[in-house]
Amino acid sequence: MTRIGKALMGLLVLAAFAVVLGGAAPPSCTSHQSRQVAVNPFFNDRPGFFGITGGTATGYDSWKGAIAVYGDIGSLCSGSFINPRVVLTAGHCVYYPSDGINYVSNPGGIAILGGANLDSPIVYSYAATDVVKYSNWNGDISGVPNVIDAALILLSADVAPEVYNVRSSAPSYGEDGIIVGYGNNSTGYGSGTHRYGETTILGNCYGSPNYLEIGNPTGTCQGDSGGPLFTQVGGEWVVTGVTSFGGEYCDPDQGSYSTNMTLRRDWVDAQVYSWTGDHLGETDADTDADADTDGDTDGDTDGDTDGDTDGDTDSDSDSDVDGDTDADADDTGDPDKFGLDGENPLSSCSAAPAAPRVFLLSRLFEAL
Repeated sequence: MTRIGKALMGLLVLAAFAVVLGGAAPPSCTSHQSRQVAVNPFFNDRPGFFGITGGTATGYDSWKGAIAVYGDIGSLCSGSFINPRVVLTAGHCVYYPSDGINYVSNPGGIAILGGANLDSPIVYSYAATDVVKYSNWNGDISGVPNVIDAALILLSADVAPEVYNVRSSAPSYGEDGIIVGYGNNSTGYGSGTHRYGETTILGNCYGSPNYLEIGNPTGTCQGDSGGPLFTQVGGEWVVTGVTSFGGEYCDPDQGSYSTNMTLRRDWVDAQVYSWTGDHLGETDADTDADADTDGDTDGDTDGDTDGDTDGDTDSDSDSDVDGDTDADADDTGDPDKFGLDGENPLSSCSAAPAAPRVFLLSRLFEAL
């Protein structure tokens, strides 16, 4: 039996303890903890593992490219397909050594799952063949906002029911979005259910463009790590952020933070291309029907899709990726100083992110 199979068998055994655990009071999230949860995804009524706070179950009728990332040690995260065989997720979902999570060196320990509920028939399940984390992600979330909590997972075949592009332009303050994940709802029950929620981009973290604060009317909590923050550009829903960490009480109105993937699009695109030969937004190499050979549809020859020839991925011509027109890369002195368009209501990111409080199967047995 494979490691994934053994882990899933172990999770089913844990269902026998439902009576013992069911009466426990739902604990709150610790301050600025990671949004990962490592629990039995089939134990749907277990209290204490929060997710899209105030979210709505999809029935897997929408956002089908937002999926579950399940680790063979009992970790549960979320993610999104950005290529038919590549999943974007959080770095701590694949590399957090202090809790025994290192799927960078053991990619076969991860399964990508899809379906309305992970305690009912799963629509699909596929194992990973390779995992890459962002270069400076060291497994320590207290390094936020300087460390980038992001990772990519490669599957052996094209399996995605839906594929999303990654946004290249800077998002705006007050912009509406959608978050999706497999965590619990606001009652503290229902882990393993595919949910979505409407949300708003509120600010950033420590004045850094690397992380976006979201909330109102829904936010994230444990179980949603790696799940997508979508915004709409030109009528298309695109991945703008990846759920990373949040506040102590999983407040739906504020205090949820996502890695800003608009600043990491070049990294994502380069890795996807090295694995598949496709750029973001493609399904195979250079089938775009334009006259160039750069694999995009904008008619220029620089390899991006932003319609200019400066070699970056924003829609200006200044050769940086900050979304303004001033030719610097740090926005010093600009109205969009912190990587978001519009007036900047600085988010305090009030406390440094604590070490993730990750729930593992081994700890579950110890508690019993």
